[in-house]
Amino acid sequence: MFTITTVCAVALLTTLPSAPACGQAPRAAGASAAKTVQPGSRAAMRAVAAGLKFLQASRDETGRWTSTYDKRFPGGVDSLVIATSLSLGVKGDDAQLAAAIAAATAAKPTTVYARAMRLMAYVRLGSDKFGAQIAEDAEFLQARQSTTGGWGYGLGHPTMHRRPKWTDMCNTTFALLALSDAASSGATIKPDVWKKAAVYLSKVQNPDGGWGYEPAGGSGLRLRGTSHGSMTAAGVTAMSAVKAKLPSDNPDLAKYAETLAKGRKWLGDNYALAKIPKWGWGDITYFPYFYLYMLSRVAVESGSAQIGQHSWQGELLGHLIARQSADGAWRRTGEEAGPKDIVYTCFALMALSNAQKPVLVNKLIPAAAEPDGADVAALAGWLGQSAKRDARWQFVPHTASQSVLDAAPVLYIAPPADMTISDSLAARIRLYVLRGGMVLVAVPQGDTGKTKEAFLSVFEQYYHHAALLTGSHPAFSIRHKITSLGTMTVTSIGDYCRSRVFLISGGFSEALQKGSAGGSPAGFQLAANLAAYSGIGFTREAPRRPAHLPKALPASKNRIVTIARIRHAGDWYTGPAAIRYLHNTLAGALSLGVSQTVVDLEDPITSPAPPLLWMTGTKPPKLSTIQQEMLGAYLKKGGMIFVDSALGKPEFAQQAAAVIGRTVGVVAPEKVTLTDPLITGKFAGGVGSDLTKATVRIGARQAPLAEMLSVIRYEGRVVALISRCAVTVPLDGGYTYGCVAPSADDARRLAANAVLFALTQRKGR
Repeated sequence: MFTITTVCAVALLTTLPSAPACGQAPRAAGASAAKTVQPGSRAAMRAVAAGLKFLQASRDETGRWTSTYDKRFPGGVDSLVIATSLSLGVKGDDAQLAAAIAAATAAKPTTVYARAMRLMAYVRLGSDKFGAQIAEDAEFLQARQSTTGGWGYGLGHPTMHRRPKWTDMCNTTFALLALSDAASSGATIKPDVWKKAAVYLSKVQNPDGGWGYEPAGGSGLRLRGTSHGSMTAAGVTAMSAVKAKLPSDNPDLAKYAETLAKGRKWLGDNYALAKIPKWGWGDITYFPYFYLYMLSRVAVESGSAQIGQHSWQGELLGHLIARQSADGAWRRTGEEAGPKDIVYTCFALMALSNAQKPVLVNKLIPAAAEPDGADVAALAGWLGQSAKRDARWQFVPHTASQSVLDAAPVLYIAPPADMTISDSLAARIRLYVLRGGMVLVAVPQGDTGKTKEAFLSVFEQYYHHAALLTGSHPAFSIRHKITSLGTMTVTSIGDYCRSRVFLISGGFSEALQKGSAGGSPAGFQLAANLAAYSGIGFTREAPRRPAHLPKALPASKNRIVTIARIRHAGDWYTGPAAIRYLHNTLAGALSLGVSQTVVDLEDPITSPAPPLLWMTGTKPPKLSTIQQEMLGAYLKKGGMIFVDSALGKPEFAQQAAAVIGRTVGVVAPEKVTLTDPLITGKFAGGVGSDLTKATVRIGARQAPLAEMLSVIRYEGRVVALISRCAVTVPLDGGYTYGCVAPSADDARRLAANAVLFALTQRKGR
């Protein structure tokens, strides 16, 4: 925001001072060449912490931040540090920001830079406390928009005295980004502001697709008018913000989309991190970190996983970390510590913050479809704002790898009416859902049922069905109370326990776009409710979904028990995080660790055999003759199997019990009573948990958990514990609406009892 103050100040200079080449910050002593760094890594988190620590240590004796730039734009550096700190998770009531916030509020900035930066800080502080200040600064900026649609420095600045009609891409970008933030917080922005700005940005774009500093058509010598990286990244960022605010019936939307596409292509073709691409006038480069910040915004706000052919996140993180100084600051190559470090460090930190953002929503682009991010950008922005965090989204092609799909907890698809799903894509979507991801499908207008057929076919091999959700479903009340969806209806695709695929008809995509322009928030609220129902949370730290395993608690190295999940025909891998939760239950209580392996029973189980096999699914299991023989041999030699009807449907448990009974020659399983040691926990000296009061809901009544369990005994020993209610699903934290299941705590206690019981009754123990 003040990043360009030096660039703009060049207009006042008759000669350029000498400066180091390429504008790179010095590396810490002994630093090696920049390496790719993954988002969320310890190195990235350390860099953020060190940068914030440097800023905290850079306050003057009054508790404020000052810089050489503050002389031209009083209060601006305070606002820049406030906005940076808040963007990185510092609380608005933090004592270290108090003096700067008070000073910024008391100031009366006269320049566009200072007002824009302060407005960004106010928005991050919250409209509930700073609504009046947000409105004041938003009005100030609107009043200073030129008749051409751009912005200059503002009244009182020397440049404006000499050239009253001056505008430039720096001031214009900051004014528009600040106004965009203000609009998102509820401030009133005149529609004509966006219309005029869009015309200006499109008109001043250079023929090669980039932007320069001063647009053509001004008086006197055009300053830095050729396309270069910092102004092109700023131009794309500003145009993206403006286009998102234009009404859907604006006749020039297609032209502005082309403007953006040309700008992004320029950045991809001229991609560089160590210098500002195409910077003229020799090797002098101002504000390399402003450029990197704007470049990161381009990628984040355009939903780009790549810039050109480059995976920008890891490369940008590596570049920034390699150039951070030992004291936590960022500087240019060859420069000593000085007041500029504050500004450099703020922009480096905000660039690093953008590169750290996890993706909350992926939007799948079907084959031959044109990318359109208006709906997904609005969705991700609303979800992030409601969770008080920045939310990132990105486009993914229909050929995206499994790891790319799995990177986001929500997969959003707005398919064409004739969309077909290839076998490869179906397999990836299926695995994504089974691992805990949620799929939102915006059914196209005029759909005759083909979309539902296409997505049902993805789960044809499972026990899935489609159901129109009624008002009593948690989707309408779990987080937000929704009284009316207008024309929208929701059809879920899932099993009888939970759904994670939702087809929304009646203009869902359009509702998101209208909602972002001040319309009904029902579409956003519906998406947030469906996410909560699916077990997905949006916290400040990271998105969460069940496939992201919880951190394993420590356990004794000499006390590890192995559980083997049985691979069989059907959905045998329900609840992928279940065993990790079981580990944490036993590790926390007994320092007993649990590891997981997989067996398919096609070969003899190797010695030492695991004390417990885990078999779960929805459809009745199909075991080959060889698998049945191997299972029988394992059980007769002292093993035990836990059978979980993952959806609380009787077919799976009944079929599994019949198969197991045949392998050991038992006609029928025995019912479990409230006095059974598996329920009381009174075995091996009382090592188990008491489940005598554990219940499950069956229809309108609460039934004892024991009523849903049975055992198969062989030679007086329990070889199988069979559950007719869902255990694995609640065990891994999954929502269990509509099926028979105990609470998550009771599911974990039951699973722990099964493990401990299997251990204590093994032969020779």
